Amino acid sequence: METWLFFGFILTVFSLLPVGIKKLIGKKRQPKKWIVFFINFLSISLFAAILIEFFLSLKNIYFTGYKTRTFLLISLVVCFTLHYFVTQYKNTIYRIFVQSILVATIFVTTVIGVVNLANYQEYLLFENNTYRIEKNWELSGADFMLPTLYRKKGLVETAYQLEYEKDHQTDYLHDFTKESITEFTINETDCLIRVSCHFKDGTTFFLTTPDLSSN
Repeated sequence: METWLFFGFILTVFSLLPVGIKKLIGKKRQPKKWIVFFINFLSISLFAAILIEFFLSLKNIYFTGYKTRTFLLISLVVCFTLHYFVTQYKNTIYRIFVQSILVATIFVTTVIGVVNLANYQEYLLFENNTYRIEKNWELSGADFMLPTLYRKKGLVETAYQLEYEKDHQTDYLHDFTKESITEFTINETDCLIRVSCHFKDGTTFFLTTPDLSSN
């Protein structure tokens, strides 16, 4: 319990740093207009990208790349922090409101970043130019024993929750980890994508996506 309280305290102090730094800097140096414009443009672009991906995710579609959403979110918070530094707030109430949003955003994003990136390589089971197989986070509420398959198509990729092949007996003795699997073989038909998982002990499991013809 003490460890979590200490972590929360450190995270709170970290989240408050931009507010303290700006108070120390004050209004001594004003950035050039093109710098302010660039930061604002980048912030709006990143926010639009995250908003677009949110609506795409409702159909299990995401921007291509492992942990892309996490990196977009971190980049947006960095730009938001820079925007706070280069903006002079004349209205005190509005300034306090922005500071509150900034502190909360840094706090939440840091937690999300730590959770998603702490075991960065462990959750990436397989990837090539067309597919990626990714282990689900165990507290996500999904069927975490089986990974998710992503099929790439240009700038976006579609996620499919893998399931055991029909009439295949469920096995709780084999963990789907990088250490236990030697090779993945992927075959796609018009109806589904079939994934063969070859374990170090010689066992092979066959997983499939839901019926693609219904999409």
